[in-house]
Amino acid sequence: MFYAVSECVLCHGLFFCGIISCAFFVVTQGKHFLWGAVMENQDKTQLAVNMLKQKYNELGRFPKKEDFGSQDVCFIKQKLGPWPRALEKAGIKTPPEISSAEKNKLKRKRIRKNHKLRSAEQNEKLSLKTKEENQ
Repeated sequence: MFYAVSECVLCHGLFFCGIISCAFFVVTQGKHFLWGAVMENQDKTQLAVNMLKQKYNELGRFPKKEDFGSQDVCFIKQKLGPWPRALEKAGIKTPPEISSAEKNKLKRKRIRKNHKLRSAEQNEKLSLKTKEENQ
């Protein structure tokens, strides 16, 4: 059996962990003991959400990546995606009204329209010049 001392992802208190065959278990000095291969994926996702909510309640503002350790940030991003989406999935931040894909689509349309208008203006100026030269 292997034992190691590590830090709890929730309260950052020390705990002792051990590996017996394939099952990873944690014996804590505190209240958190759910970590390792025996956790379901949904439980890990919920753990990431809880970490964000707890930090939000502590700070009274949106949690930043700097408010967590590097391992915590990796875990949260692994389970919930990029940081802004993670905050949205945790229910801390409201998602934008228009998605970024929709914004890009509208921007491309606007650029295309402006380009056509400029081309039409240039063609009109060119045709006026040629008419003046021909007279």
